Amino acid sequence: MFIDKETIRQGVIYGVLFLLFVIAGIISPEFLTANNLTNVLRQSAALGIVSVGQTLVMITGGFDLSVTAVMQLVTVIIAEYTLGRNELILPAVLLTLFIGLIIGLLNGVIITKQHASPFMVTLAIAFVITGARLAYTRGTPSGLLPDGLRPLSQSEILGIPFSIVLYLSLTLIISIILQRTTFGRRLYATGANYKASRLTGVNVNTIKLSAYALSGLLAALAGLVLAAYVGYIDQWLGGGYDLDSVAAAAIGGVSLSGGKGGVWGTLAGVLLIRMLMNFVIVVGLSIEYQFVIRGLVVIAAVALYSFRSKD
Repeated sequence: MFIDKETIRQGVIYGVLFLLFVIAGIISPEFLTANNLTNVLRQSAALGIVSVGQTLVMITGGFDLSVTAVMQLVTVIIAEYTLGRNELILPAVLLTLFIGLIIGLLNGVIITKQHASPFMVTLAIAFVITGARLAYTRGTPSGLLPDGLRPLSQSEILGIPFSIVLYLSLTLIISIILQRTTFGRRLYATGANYKASRLTGVNVNTIKLSAYALSGLLAALAGLVLAAYVGYIDQWLGGGYDLDSVAAAAIGGVSLSGGKGGVWGTLAGVLLIRMLMNFVIVVGLSIEYQFVIRGLVVIAAVALYSFRSKD
C-alpha cells in the first residue's frame, strides 16, 4: 500500500510529540497528572482554533498577523457590551464573531484587490485595531465578562473539555472541506501556483478572500474561548498567538509558501507548543523561559520549512 510523503511527515510529527510527552513525564511526573493534562488541553483550545484559520490562510500562500489583535478586541467588546449580564451573551457573541469576519474580509479585500503583501497588510490592520482599542479604553478596559461565558471553556462532555470538543469538531469539518470539496482543492491549487490556477478558471481572489474571512471569524471565536478560560478581562490576552499559530501550522507540515499541509498536522503543532509551555511551568522555571521556547519553536518551524523545500 502506497503511503504519501505528507502522511509520513505527519506520522513523524506525532511521533516526536509522543516522545516529548514521555520525556516530560519522566523528568516531571507531575506533568502526567490528570489535572495537568486537562489544563494542557484547555490551554490548547484557543490556540488550536486560531491555528485552523491560520492554516487556511497559509495554504493559500499568505499569513494573518491580525489574529492576536482580533482576539484582544473580542475580549474588550464582550465585556463592554454585556457588563457581566448573562442575558446579553448571545448578541455579544454574534457581534464579536461578525466583527472578526468583517476584519478578515477587510484583510482579504486589500490583499487581493491591491495585490499587497499579506504580511504587511495584516500587520498594519493589527496596529489599527490595537490603536483603536487602546484609544477607546484609554489603556484600562471596563466592563465585566459574564459568568455564562465560562462553560465555553470550563464545561465538559464525557470528561473532555467542551473547548477541546469544539476545536476537534472544527478540525474535522475543515479537514473534510479541504480533502473532499472543490473549495478545498482550489485552496491548495491557489497556494501551489497562483497564476496557473487563475488561468484554469479558478477565482483565486474569492478563494483567498474566503480564507482570510474564515481566519478572522475563527480568531474571534478563539478570543471568546480564551476569555472564557481565564475568566477576566485583559486587553492583552492572546499576546503572541499570531506567531504561535504560524509556528504550529508550519511545524505541522503547512508550507510557508502555500499549497501544502492540513489541519491534523497543525493539531500536532498546537499540542507541541502548549505542552512545552506547560512543561516550563511544571518544572518550576520562570515564565520568561516561555518566550525562549516560543522563539525556539519559530526557529524550528522555519528550519523545517527550509528542509522540506529541499525535498
